[in-house]
Amino acid sequence: MYRLANGTQVAALPTPAADTGTPGFATNGVVGGQAPSIIDADAFNSQQEELIALLTAAGIAPDKTNNAQVLAAITSLIASGAGLGKSQGGNGYQILPGGTILQWGVALSGTGGVASVQFPIAFPNQCLGLHAGESEADGGW
Repeated sequence: MYRLANGTQVAALPTPAADTGTPGFATNGVVGGQAPSIIDADAFNSQQEELIALLTAAGIAPDKTNNAQVLAAITSLIASGAGLGKSQGGNGYQILPGGTILQWGVALSGTGGVASVQFPIAFPNQCLGLHAGESEADGGW
């Protein structure tokens, strides 16, 4: 992915022109009537900036010799959980692609043997499962 750099570009993104007609899709023209669609600078700039935003979010510098950068950016962002939400602390969570939320927490029970774990975020619908474990057990469970 690389921004336009052939001597015809400008340094700053121009303000898009007002829409003409109803937004739609490009065509090769309609037999006996409509001329082929013109892909204008606004459409090109919008697509270019969407792709550059993916690279930027993944920390990838644009390189006109690498045609796999968008794929690398998406792969990197999914692997890192970027945009999906995560907190990897002692009480943390990870939102997976598709919306599944994994949460974990740690609490000390003290002498009463009862503890409450406060999850970092609310489950939007319901908790489908829970696993409790004991660490540093002294056999008092």
